[in-house]
Amino acid sequence: MVFVVIIHLSGCGDMGHERRSHKPVPGGMLKMVTYKISTLNPVNDLSVYESFIINQLYEGLVELDAGMNPVPGLADFWTINDSFTQFAFRIRPHIPTTRGEFVTAMDVRSSFENLIRIDAARPTAIHHFIAEIVGVDEWLAGETTEISGMIVPDGTHIKFQLKHSTPDFLYFFATDQAKILLTDDAQPGKLMGAGPFTVDSFSDEGMTLLPFKNYFRGSPYLDSIVIHFDDTGLEDSFGQLLNGQVNLIDCPLWGVDSLAKQPGIVVQKRLSLGFEFMGMRVDRPGLDNKNLRNSIARHIDWARLDSVEIPYFMMAQGVIPPGMDGYRPNLKNPFRQPYSQQNPGKLIPAKFSDSLIFGITDSLIAETEESWIFDDFIEYPLPVKSKVLSWTDFDAALTNGSMDFFTLGWVAEIPSTSRYLYNLFHSKGVGNYFGYQNTNVDRLIEKALGATDKAQQTVLCQAIEDSILEDVPLIPLNFVFNAFAYDSHLQGFKLSELGFSTLNCEELWFDNIGADQ
Repeated sequence: MVFVVIIHLSGCGDMGHERRSHKPVPGGMLKMVTYKISTLNPVNDLSVYESFIINQLYEGLVELDAGMNPVPGLADFWTINDSFTQFAFRIRPHIPTTRGEFVTAMDVRSSFENLIRIDAARPTAIHHFIAEIVGVDEWLAGETTEISGMIVPDGTHIKFQLKHSTPDFLYFFATDQAKILLTDDAQPGKLMGAGPFTVDSFSDEGMTLLPFKNYFRGSPYLDSIVIHFDDTGLEDSFGQLLNGQVNLIDCPLWGVDSLAKQPGIVVQKRLSLGFEFMGMRVDRPGLDNKNLRNSIARHIDWARLDSVEIPYFMMAQGVIPPGMDGYRPNLKNPFRQPYSQQNPGKLIPAKFSDSLIFGITDSLIAETEESWIFDDFIEYPLPVKSKVLSWTDFDAALTNGSMDFFTLGWVAEIPSTSRYLYNLFHSKGVGNYFGYQNTNVDRLIEKALGATDKAQQTVLCQAIEDSILEDVPLIPLNFVFNAFAYDSHLQGFKLSELGFSTLNCEELWFDNIGADQ
């Protein structure tokens, strides 16, 4: 989601000081600042900051390597039939958990049952995967006591039977929501996992994680991770890194070049597998006119918008970002035309029932970009007014559809273009905040999801992209980079295409243990 997808990605590298190479040694405290999180339950994960914590506490059956390929997690072996309708896993033996026992196939089944219950009440980003499992509907309706398509023959094996061919289903098991969540009858409500860290404390101000000494891949090197929550937009993190209050930050893009020149600081950046866009509620009276939406898009002063000197932004040609199958570097954004102040005339309905709301988040960079776009709206004969919101309120407004215009960033959670397009543009997609419905687009997406031929799937995804650009539920703005800055004594930092959320803190260590950090 924003919230949160590979293979041929460009642009990963260190900027600044050359990294030292030493043998990892245990010890040291990782100090960070992030936006506030509201859940430790992987099923309820809604932001990259929650994803980051969840990935430290829990493990999935599979995970993604640096090339975005599925590799063993809690499962050390799996088989997939030729029709992509059966996925069978073998659970590694003797994997310790923070509950004090070993992970079993029964634990895995129980965790997925919990996920399915919660998803039924509030569909998540992986709802379409869950709907493919045979027997889910009957189980939720109380007609059966077990899900017939989730078979556990013994303590180390589990098999999933699907309704239709789903070639990308293996990636489902690498999502945050599919992390294995353990429960304990003796401690109702306590969340436990098999990940590299455990929660020592958690409050509105921040949290502390401690290493899980019995982690199946070996105990992490760090003594602790201390995270301070800050919902002011993280603008202060720049100074906090320089004065030593923290030693790792999600770097504001406007500070990348400056930080890279600072002694003792390393900056690492990588192109994100997502994009930023301006969305419109196309189900609103008036905004349901495609010609009007197209006129609005062409009224934006793109030259002024592009003049904002924020490094590592790249003009978005379409909705499929670089690094994903189907990306077309030579595609031309149809809306980036010379600025026009022509009166749209008959395109404007005689009267909108209410003023239209342009939601603006209160972060520094987004507010600048969004307010400039809003300035163009003022010159456009629409009854529109801006509303500045905190991220929490903005997220709620997205969900309840109370904004007519908004800008948002979306990063795919798995390396599947068809799944990425499904979540954003299918009429049932969880990220379809536009109220967008096109039966032909739905049909093409569903066909792409079931395609086993990669070339055919790519053609379908590009056809979907063309339809989206034609229908104008959104206006693509930028492809952006993830950037992180950290103390040069911090070793083992590896930034993936999925950004901050997938950082493996169990691999981090400091080369100056014994000295002040």
